[in-house]
Amino acid sequence: MPENNYSALTASVVSGSSFLIFAHVRPDGDALGSSFGLRDALRAAGKRAEVVIPYDMPDRYRSFFKGGIKPQEAGNIAENFDRILVLDCATFERVESGTIELPVSGVPLLNLDHHRGNTTCEVADISYVDPDASSTCQLAVQLAKDCGLELTVSAATSLLVGMMTDTGNFRFSNTTGNTLRTAAELIDCGARLEQAVNTIYFSKSMRQRNFETDLVSNCLKFTSNGRIAYACISEEMLKRHDFDLKEDEGIIDILREIDTVVVAMLIHKKDGAWKISMRSKDSRYPVGPVARSFGGGGHDLAAGATLHGNDFDDVLKQILPALEEMLSK
Repeated sequence: MPENNYSALTASVVSGSSFLIFAHVRPDGDALGSSFGLRDALRAAGKRAEVVIPYDMPDRYRSFFKGGIKPQEAGNIAENFDRILVLDCATFERVESGTIELPVSGVPLLNLDHHRGNTTCEVADISYVDPDASSTCQLAVQLAKDCGLELTVSAATSLLVGMMTDTGNFRFSNTTGNTLRTAAELIDCGARLEQAVNTIYFSKSMRQRNFETDLVSNCLKFTSNGRIAYACISEEMLKRHDFDLKEDEGIIDILREIDTVVVAMLIHKKDGAWKISMRSKDSRYPVGPVARSFGGGGHDLAAGATLHGNDFDDVLKQILPALEEMLSK
C-alpha cells in the first residue's frame, strides 16, 4: 500500500467507530504514549478504543498508561472492532499482538509511524509514515486534530510523554520548531508536564541505580580512541540486581553522555541471539544504516539489530568493524 496516504488515514479514523490499538514489542514511551493518547482522544469522541498490551509495561509508565487489555485474557477480540491501528512499528514482525492473529480479514489495518524504511506499510491497508517527525506521538497529535478529536488532559499527557522520551526531553536532533510547537499545544491542553518529568526522569529505583553503577564500573569498554563505548549485559548481572531489561530505556545514554563518545552500544543475549542497541550523538555518523546492514532498523541516531554468534567476542568481531569504518569516513 502507499506509504503516505494521509487523507485516507484521516478519513478512515473519522468513519471508524471502534479501534483496537497495537504498539511494538518492548514498548517505549513513544509507542505507549501514541497508543494511549489516541485511545483517550477516540473515546472522548464517543468511539470505542482499546490498547493491547500483552505483557507488563516498564514500571515508570504505569502511572500514566492504565487500562490496557491482555489478549490472552480476552481471546481473539480483533474481530469485534472495525479498525486495527498499529502505531510506531517499523516492521510488522515487531507488532506486539500476543495471541491475537493479525491482520484480520475484513478489518482495515491502519499504520502510523515515523521510522525510516517502515515495512509495516506492506501489510497495512492504509499507512502514513513520516521519518522527519520527532515521534509517532507528534504525528498522533496532528492526526487527532485533523480528525476533529479532542485532546483531553489524559490524551495530551500521554502524547507529551512519548514526545519527551523519543526526543530525550527535547535534547536530540530530531527536535524541531514544529516539535516544540506541538509540545506547547499539548501543555495548553492541560498535559501534566511536572508529573511527566518527575516520573520519567526523577523516579529511578535504587535497583536500577545499582545496575547502572555495575554496568559502568565493570562492563564499560572503549575503542576507536574512546569514540565508541560499549558494554555487554549478562544474565548473571540482571539476576544479581533483579533488573528487567524492559526497564532499560535511557540506560544507553549513560554511555553516550561521556565526552569522547560518538557511538554507544549495548549488547545482551536473548532467545539464543544477541540484541544490539546503538546510539550516535553526531548526525555525521548515523547508526541506522549500520543496523540495517545487519537486518535491523531504527532511526539515524538510534537503531538496533539482532546478531548471531557464539559469544560476546564473536558478536563484537561482526559489529565493531562496521562502526569503526563509519567513524573513519
